[in-house]
Amino acid sequence: MSPTQPDPATRMCCRPYRRRRRRPLLRVVLDSRLRLPLDSRIVRTAREDVLVFTLRSLESPAARRLAERGLRVERVAGSAGHIDPAPVLARLGQLGILSVLVEAGARINGALLARGLVDKLMLFYAPRIVGHETVPLARIAPGAANPLAALKRVQVEQSGPDFLVEGYLRDVYRDH
Repeated sequence: MSPTQPDPATRMCCRPYRRRRRRPLLRVVLDSRLRLPLDSRIVRTAREDVLVFTLRSLESPAARRLAERGLRVERVAGSAGHIDPAPVLARLGQLGILSVLVEAGARINGALLARGLVDKLMLFYAPRIVGHETVPLARIAPGAANPLAALKRVQVEQSGPDFLVEGYLRDVYRDH
């Protein structure tokens, strides 16, 4: 859910044994400053199925340009120039969306984990060595409690050339 990655909302993870969808997927983008390029794939392919959350005014030229191209733009709370993911998830709940697949960078992942908003993790690993620097899964503010408890009910499977590690941080039916 980050505009800096190339069209993250267009990638999906589906398994063949999952039931057919009752309604189309909603692609969601968190873009605090509305920097989403108008020539990006997600904008070009929008068919009233993209919702952009921002800190900017809905009257801004950028918001109007996105709306003209079929994207819904909604303003949401944040601080220090960053969108707070809790109100985003609350709004999605109001829209009847009960499950969210997040493909994001370290800052958004860290914010979700630090706020206790993650129930299940699905981590894809490529068995390759890339570059000299590491990219963290989540960046959590200094002083924050470590939100990463051990995963429960862990499963590992191969997915093409990659590996999927899947597990739960909490049981949504028992841990609340």
